[in-house]
Amino acid sequence: MLDEKQITQSTAKPTLVSRVIYAGFWVVLVVVLVLALRTLGFQSQGETEAYLNNQAVQYIRPTITWPVTGSPDQAAPLSSITGDIWFLDQPRVFFAETIFAGRLERGTIANGQSVYYIEFDEAGVNQYLTYWFGEWADQNARLRDAHVDLIPDGVIIYGDLNLGMHWQQVGATFHLDESKRQFTFTGVDVDGEFLTSPPIGPIAQGIDALEAEGNRALREFRFIDSEGSLFFQQIVVLEDLVQIIAY
Repeated sequence: MLDEKQITQSTAKPTLVSRVIYAGFWVVLVVVLVLALRTLGFQSQGETEAYLNNQAVQYIRPTITWPVTGSPDQAAPLSSITGDIWFLDQPRVFFAETIFAGRLERGTIANGQSVYYIEFDEAGVNQYLTYWFGEWADQNARLRDAHVDLIPDGVIIYGDLNLGMHWQQVGATFHLDESKRQFTFTGVDVDGEFLTSPPIGPIAQGIDALEAEGNRALREFRFIDSEGSLFFQQIVVLEDLVQIIAY
């Protein structure tokens, strides 16, 4: 078990890799737009709204039952969580007021295993991103008004990109894969048109690398509980709600 003295109790915001992952999506999109989408092999899927509506119709809407079935007690709110990941120099305590979750709770299941439940609405997700990355985004001359739109089984990360002569709103779309713990880049929304990325080439390689790093963060983030380590096990995304469970 980790000695409490080794845990930094700080709300200092993660830097370096975490910001690189977040910023990298925008760098790829800037390059894609400047070099012209269709000449790079991007394929139009028609109107974004129609494409996403079709995806939503096919989406089976699961929900996470909380407290977990078989739990011997009721869940209790958490005032903070302690987390560790490779780009932090040591584990850190993150207080509930800087996570902006509608629910941040701890329970147990029948075998005594600790379980964390985290629930965000869309406003909470955007508050979280603004708190942790807003200062950086405000200083980035090529990006403004970054925000997240929740969609069934995924998210669209929108932002206005400075293309030199004008600003262009672009949305990078990600859907959960079959594991329900990892996200897959599915396309770009530009002026209401949905474009899917090419299967090969430098842009595809860049998207693959960013997707891999973002999913690595989800896969390797470790909650440090008094009973041991917990990891993300299931993520559910609805039109206005994100549910996360870790154990």
